[in-house]
Amino acid sequence: MKGSEGAGNSRVLIRVGDVEIDISGSQREVDAQMMDIREGDVGAILGWGFAPWSGGPFSWLDILGSPYAAERCDQLHHAYGDRFACPDLLRSMASKGQSFYGQAKKAQSAA
Repeated sequence: MKGSEGAGNSRVLIRVGDVEIDISGSQREVDAQMMDIREGDVGAILGWGFAPWSGGPFSWLDILGSPYAAERCDQLHHAYGDRFACPDLLRSMASKGQSFYGQAKKAQSAA
């Protein structure tokens, strides 16, 4: 669990075993509706070598659960400052017990 180095960089990495998840950057892109989460998962696997067995960062966060991810962000925010603040979408999903793919399925059904 750490933040990346560099000014203006707002990454939150959650380490579970041998897997590190950059949730803040990915989360903020979904929050801004800039990408489909499936594309984000595939892009993370092919682009930055995210653990293929996990299905990608959004799939892995669904496995971990949004409440856990939000809790880890809160711990890192408390320890290291504002750049580790939990993204609003993740906070909302955690409070409702929602998942990324569950939300995507609802959005797809509504379309």
